[in-house]
Amino acid sequence: MQESILQGAEAAVAMTVPAVTTTAELTAPQSLIGAETATGSISSAALGTTGTALTALQKKDLLNRLARIEGQLRGVQKLIVTAEVPADCAGIAQQMAAARKAMDRAFTTLLTSALITQTGTAKTTTEAAERAVHLAGLLDKFA
Repeated sequence: MQESILQGAEAAVAMTVPAVTTTAELTAPQSLIGAETATGSISSAALGTTGTALTALQKKDLLNRLARIEGQLRGVQKLIVTAEVPADCAGIAQQMAAARKAMDRAFTTLLTSALITQTGTAKTTTEAAERAVHLAGLLDKFA
């Protein structure tokens, strides 16, 4: 498995990810980040755009995914409160499974984005491979 990841890392070194340069494009729900500006956009400092782990576009994508999941979970909570008959549990279980699947996809997106960014900014192929191995370890540990 690590060999295929290393091969992917070498290919990713050549890739570039477009960066978002304006904070107006970076929005997320207030419940996720409490550092919004008056217009509702997230400031560069709040997103940590000076960090190199993820690009601003990758952060935006993850925050949007998490916001949708948050909405799903609020819907599940409402379903639980309003459940009247045992058959309602099937719908609740289905919504919970969908939220869990969405979290799994967000996790995969996080690691994929980190792999692309971290290997793409490496100075050498050896450094890119080391970063890819580290991220593969996270996948083994948490997946």
